[in-house]
Amino acid sequence: MAKNTGLAKVLAIIGGLVITIQGVFALIEHLGIFNFPLGIPGEGGFLGSLGVLINAIIAIVVGILVLISTGVIKSSKTKVGFNGVIMLVLGILGIIFGNLIGGVLVLFGGILLLI
Repeated sequence: MAKNTGLAKVLAIIGGLVITIQGVFALIEHLGIFNFPLGIPGEGGFLGSLGVLINAIIAIVVGILVLISTGVIKSSKTKVGFNGVIMLVLGILGIIFGNLIGGVLVLFGGILLLI
């Protein structure tokens, strides 16, 4: 195990929270519950609308998987380990579908686990 495990876990927890919160806010904004802009691109017609919904749901799932792998959320159904490769993959998915800052934090946590 790497000696930077504590810092990697803290970075992954913060990144997972940021990704999850961004996904929830994107879903709330898209469904029209609140009317404040969060900078969600691609809202044009039915396909753009569907794309935003899918993007928000994937961001929420990636954020929850990060939080499950760090141990913040306990789940008996999923067996996601806290290792560097999983954190790198979840960080890249967080960058693509969620928030850039959250994804980069998870990515840095994965890099620290691999060092």
